[in-house]
Amino acid sequence: MTKMNRRTLRIVLEAVAALILGLVLLIGAGIYALSTGPVSVSALTPILEEALNDGSGPYKVTVEDTKIVWGGWDRAVDVVASNVRVQEPDKPALAVLQEVSVGLSFKALIGGEVRLTTLELLRPSLTLVRDPDGRIALAVGDLPGVTDSEGDAPAPPERPNAAWMPVPAPDEDALLPQSVLDALTSGVSENSLMGGLQRFSMVQAEIRIIDRALGETLWLHSAGLDFVRSDNGLDARLVGSLETPTENALIGASLFADPGADRIDVSVAFDTLDTNLPIRYMPDLVFYLPDMTISGEAGASFDLRGKLKRVHADLDSAAGGIKASAEIGDTLPEARLEAEFDAFDTAVWLGGLYDAEKAVSYLPRVPISGTMTADITPDGLPRALSADLTSSVGSFSLTTSPPEETEFAEVLSGRLAFSDVNPRKAAQTAPALGMLTGTDIALDGVLTFSLTPDGELQSSALTMSFGKGRVAIPDAFALPPLKRGRLSARTGGPDDPVVIEELFLDFDAPSITASAILTPTESGADISLNGLALDLEMGQLSEFWPAELAPNPREWVLENIPKGSVPQAGIALSASLPGYDPDQLVLKTLSGSIRLNDADVHYLRPLEPVVGVDGFATFGPSRFDIDVERGTVNDARLTGGRIEITDLDIGKEKIDIALNIDTPLQSALTLLDTDPFNYISKIGLEAGGITGQARTQVRFRFPLLADLNAEEVEYEADAVVSGLSMYRADLDATIASEEANLVLRPGRMDVTGNVTVDGIPASAVWRENFSEVGDRLRYLSVTSIADIEALGRFGLSLGDYASGRVGIGVNYAEYRSGSSSLALTANLSEAVLAIPPLAWRKESGQSSDLFLQAVFRPDGSARIENLVLDGKNDHRIEGSADLVAGLNDIAAARIVRLKLGDTDVSGTVSKTDGTYRVDLNGPQLDIAPFLDEEEEEKAAEEEVLTPRISLTGRFQRMTAGPDRQVSDADLTVDASGERIDRLSLSGFVGDGRRIDVDYVPNERGGKNLNVLAEDTGLALSVADVTGRLEGGTLQIQGFSDGPDAPLRGHIDIRNFRVREAPRLAKLLEVISVTGILSALSGDGIDFNLLSADFSVTDETIEISDGAARGSSIGITFQGTVDRLQDTLKLNGDVAVSGIFSQTLGQIPLIDMLVGDGLIGAAYSMTGPLDDPSVSVNPLSVIAPGFLRKVFEGGGVPQDTETGRDPTNEQHGN
Repeated sequence: MTKMNRRTLRIVLEAVAALILGLVLLIGAGIYALSTGPVSVSALTPILEEALNDGSGPYKVTVEDTKIVWGGWDRAVDVVASNVRVQEPDKPALAVLQEVSVGLSFKALIGGEVRLTTLELLRPSLTLVRDPDGRIALAVGDLPGVTDSEGDAPAPPERPNAAWMPVPAPDEDALLPQSVLDALTSGVSENSLMGGLQRFSMVQAEIRIIDRALGETLWLHSAGLDFVRSDNGLDARLVGSLETPTENALIGASLFADPGADRIDVSVAFDTLDTNLPIRYMPDLVFYLPDMTISGEAGASFDLRGKLKRVHADLDSAAGGIKASAEIGDTLPEARLEAEFDAFDTAVWLGGLYDAEKAVSYLPRVPISGTMTADITPDGLPRALSADLTSSVGSFSLTTSPPEETEFAEVLSGRLAFSDVNPRKAAQTAPALGMLTGTDIALDGVLTFSLTPDGELQSSALTMSFGKGRVAIPDAFALPPLKRGRLSARTGGPDDPVVIEELFLDFDAPSITASAILTPTESGADISLNGLALDLEMGQLSEFWPAELAPNPREWVLENIPKGSVPQAGIALSASLPGYDPDQLVLKTLSGSIRLNDADVHYLRPLEPVVGVDGFATFGPSRFDIDVERGTVNDARLTGGRIEITDLDIGKEKIDIALNIDTPLQSALTLLDTDPFNYISKIGLEAGGITGQARTQVRFRFPLLADLNAEEVEYEADAVVSGLSMYRADLDATIASEEANLVLRPGRMDVTGNVTVDGIPASAVWRENFSEVGDRLRYLSVTSIADIEALGRFGLSLGDYASGRVGIGVNYAEYRSGSSSLALTANLSEAVLAIPPLAWRKESGQSSDLFLQAVFRPDGSARIENLVLDGKNDHRIEGSADLVAGLNDIAAARIVRLKLGDTDVSGTVSKTDGTYRVDLNGPQLDIAPFLDEEEEEKAAEEEVLTPRISLTGRFQRMTAGPDRQVSDADLTVDASGERIDRLSLSGFVGDGRRIDVDYVPNERGGKNLNVLAEDTGLALSVADVTGRLEGGTLQIQGFSDGPDAPLRGHIDIRNFRVREAPRLAKLLEVISVTGILSALSGDGIDFNLLSADFSVTDETIEISDGAARGSSIGITFQGTVDRLQDTLKLNGDVAVSGIFSQTLGQIPLIDMLVGDGLIGAAYSMTGPLDDPSVSVNPLSVIAPGFLRKVFEGGGVPQDTETGRDPTNEQHGN
């Protein structure tokens, strides 16, 4: 640099320094002056008014005063116009501004012009009103009468005296009114007062916004508004404190208009803003903004025509942080979207959206971080998508390929990869996924998809693998720990089925493979599923069978099949899922199968379970069936069976169990004797003493109820019993059967078969009724052919009454009332029958049938309703009887016919006051058996019984053997055991000869006896006393003085003949009276009279004063007859008279010698009755006069007391 140049530079610098120093001194003096208060420059007021009223509009501006004010170091010196009024002529002021700071162009002032460069309203008040019709008006200044309600507010601009400035409305499809847009985009011009305005501001403004459409008022306090205009455009800023009806918020807004770039950028920043505020003004935001407080910044870019070009937001909220931007294409909604998430909780964000509750319920409330981009077509469809997101529930990566042209349209293909996704973590905060809270596994997989141009799903495919963990649904089921698994699935469009091609779960043991199809419907979806389980243990079944799926059969299977192996199980089902809600699942079809090995099956507790069961189960929507192949119950072998559970589809499940069992009979009976049946105990058997083998088909039916009653169990059994052997103590016999059939039905049991009872063959039917229905409780039918002698061991000993073989049939029944019945039939043709007391006998081969019907009453009594012993023409017994309790006595009987031998009668028997009253009548009664001497002898030796019998009878004939009968007999007998208390008999013997017998009690407790017979010989022949006496009349009279006193009496027989009397013949033979002996054996010897006194006891007959006199012989006799020994001891005299004596008396000397007789002897007779010994005293052979008493002294005196009760002259009854 030259010296000249350096000198010039120094001069300039010195000048500048002097100028700066002067300005500093000047400014300092000014500042000092302004700091003491405003400096009025009234001279500027008219100039300023003139500048502001440039005549370009209808408004007039007036300024009251102009001052220069020190505004602080941040504002320096302000030119402030006070009380500035803007109004139209003759109208209220549109604006009254207390203070307006203006900036003037220095350049214009040098040129003598006033031009504004800045305009700043200090502490203004503004009111913005939106009417319900959408018009907006602005009022500036403190105008009285402005309220929030429409009725109190000043009139709108079109009304008279209005002080409101209308805000221009935008043109159709324009963002801003054209006049506002022109003001924002016009450049700086120095050709007018306002054209050079570079900045417009409001400081400390109070802005009230009255929205009459919403009925609310907002305030913007301490607002600062700053518009800066340059050649590049307009830059505007707004800050303030927004007061809403609910809260306050600090907001800041900016706007930048760049005409050269054809762009307007708008942004708003805020803290703690309630989203309800913007939603109220823009209702469509309810679908995008949640109901919460947010902070951050949001903005948009437009072209000058208002077309949206870009939007962006950077927000923080309770949901987390999100940054999003969208570059808008030529036509909305074409755009490219980008988002960045910072610990963003989608569920919280969506939870605040309108009508998003259902979607939120499926989203876990966990923070998500990552990025996402999307290209949206003009149709609002995605063209390209990408995302990389991470969270505590897993990581996700989404990519798409560019759309491809297909035959029909463009297709967008994509791929979503995920890893380490944990359903349990996701479900913990997602209510709709609550069922997954027990699924704690890691999922890794890939989802590929393709979308149609309209955004609908065209196809998708999922492949997924499972890690080690647990799978469970709370309160439903929990699977055992999972070892590994995989899933592959695919689907088409939104209306196409979702196909699960394979679901494989490996629990180490078991493993499960399933496939399924889910078909969308109007109400939800239809599901079809097929599954297969391998190597499952029954103890694990509860973990794989959901409790809600057929709960009743599940409960039965789990409780009653607690143990067993399932090598394979399959299932196929279809169901509807309304609203995709698992709780609304409706099962439509169900089928499947289960293979069982070595299982324990409780078919009916408390019965013993079947163990070691092999079988195959099938099931459907309404039934669950198990075909049992084999198993055992204790020592019983199960050879087959079936278990059916039905009515699963109507909620009234029932079970039907049928089992084939081969078992020892004892085990089968023990089974039948357990609760709730106790059948064996009910019929009085004990299973312990029964042997044999049973092939049994048992069946149980009952409803599947937790509180099952025994009455609801139906039980059936069909058994074939072989090798039966059973000892019956009541029979003291062993019952055996080669084969018998047992049928058990609800409430009844039937047993049929051929048996032997201690070797006696029989065919038996046994029926038991255990139910409450029907009157008959027990029925027993037995048919057999057996030897009668063999029946004696069963209490049917017939002794001398029957022998031989008999065919017998017995039907016995017991009834609910306590009564029972017996029907007995017997073929006695091969048997020998005998009734010794009646001397009746039927030989083998002679036809005879027995039929008996009896009813046994609850009190122990019985009625024989019908008894028939039919021997055709030979014999017949027919009648009925009533037996007393204990069956040891007869209460009454009716004899329709009793035909045995020569007896043919009918009658009745009754018992009153301990006496049997027998009334008989009929053609003939044979009493020969009762007169048998041998039987009488036995009766005498046996113990005397004491039944009291009163017999009355009327018979055409009463016989005692051949040629021994009483005609038209009336008989009365009262007896006490073997003792006759009364006997009366009247009738006729022979050709009408009457006989009367009366043996009746007397007053002394003894008996009177009277016997009258018109023909003694016939009477004694009928009585079988002797047949050697003919004719004669008989009279016997006797009495006893007490029950044990002897019977004393007298017998008188007159005018009779004796022939062939062996004892008399023996006597005559001893005394060698041959002539009379010849007469005795020939025509007989006539007697005029026989009389004797007697005294009879049970042991002896005492005879005294006995004599018999005839024309040729006379006899006296006295002595004793021993009834017990059948011996006699008699003595007396015998004399021969008549023609023999007269002949001898004509001989001289002899006549003097013999006197009244010639032949006579004293004799004695002792020994057995049939053949006594006779001895004669020879010294008395010839004794004069000794026979007088024989022929004259004998006879019955007219007034004898020997044979007559002096107090009772009664004869007969």
